[in-house]
Amino acid sequence: MRLILDRIVSNELGKKIAVFENDDSFINVSEEQMPDGLIDKLYSGVIIEADYSNGAISNVRLLTDETENKRAEMKSRLSRFSRKK
Repeated sequence: MRLILDRIVSNELGKKIAVFENDDSFINVSEEQMPDGLIDKLYSGVIIEADYSNGAISNVRLLTDETENKRAEMKSRLSRFSRKK
């Protein structure tokens, strides 16, 4: 499953929760439900490939090249709409 990290939030107990976008829905995954240390490698907009089951992700692969390509594409789109005075 391909997921895009929207944001990382903290719950009332101070535990980190990653909010991933998956097509038209969002998936919340707590740091306890992902491989150790993964939460520290995630940043907004990163694209990952992972298995998702019962609220947990596993077999995670960071798609850094694809993430950078998407960022460049979005930057290019935004620059076309920049205002010139």
